[in-house]
Amino acid sequence: MSFINDSVLVFVCYHVYTIMYFEKKNKN
Repeated sequence: MSFINDSVLVFVCYHVYTIMYFEKKNKN
């Protein structure tokens, strides 16, 4: 496993979480 892959995975997870958070906030 490369640390680059781990960093990308963390970034993607964080980005998806942020998008879901704002979408939920906008719906309400």
